[in-house]
Amino acid sequence: MKKINTFVAVDVETANNREMICQIGLVVVKDGEIIERISRYIQPPGNKYDKMPMNKHHITPEITKDCPTFDVVWEEIGHYFVGATLVAHNRFTEERALQKNFDEYGIMPMGIIMPFVCTCQLHDGRGLKEVCYAYDIPIEKHHDALCDAECCAFCWMCYQEGVIPNYEKAAQMIALEKEKKKFRSEPLPKPKVVLTPEQVDLYARYSPDSPFA
Repeated sequence: MKKINTFVAVDVETANNREMICQIGLVVVKDGEIIERISRYIQPPGNKYDKMPMNKHHITPEITKDCPTFDVVWEEIGHYFVGATLVAHNRFTEERALQKNFDEYGIMPMGIIMPFVCTCQLHDGRGLKEVCYAYDIPIEKHHDALCDAECCAFCWMCYQEGVIPNYEKAAQMIALEKEKKKFRSEPLPKPKVVLTPEQVDLYARYSPDSPFA
C-alpha cells in the first residue's frame, strides 16, 4: 500500500440525536508532520442539546451560546476538506454528521473526497481509546474533537508504518480503568468508633442527646 503522508484527520462531537455538530477538530498533516491543529465550538440550531451526548463530551449550551453556527464555521474551514485525503475514526459518524449539517444549512460542498479513510475499520472495529493504548498514543481528553482528531492522525500514521498494535496491553489498561472507576463510585465504609469508658462517661455528662445518659 502506498503511504499517504499528507492528509487531514477529522473528528466531530454532536449535540443531539439530530447529529447537529457542536465541536469540530481538524489536524492537518503534511509529509508526515502535523502542521496545523484547528478546533471550533459550534452553536447547534437553537443551541439545543440532549443529555446523553452532553454526558459523553461535556459540551453544554453555556459553552456554545455565543459561538458561530455551522454555516459560518464551514466558510472558515471548508477549504481544508477540498481535495484532501480525509481520515476519521469510524468515518460513518463524521460523514453522516457533516452531511446532516450540510442539509440543515443548505450547503453544497464541492471537492470532498469520499469515503474518508476509516482507522476504526482498519483496526477491526476497535474503539479509538483501545487503538491508542495499543500504539502507546496518549489520549488525554477523549471526546474532545481536537484530541480525537490528533489521535486518529497518529493511529493512521502508525498503521501505515507497520507498527504492531499491542491489544493485550490495551485490554489490560482498559480493565484497570474500569476497576479504578468502580472503586471511585463505591461509597467508603463508615468508620466504626469505639469509645473508652472515660469517653462514655464524659459524653453522658455533657451531651443531653447521649444514648449513655
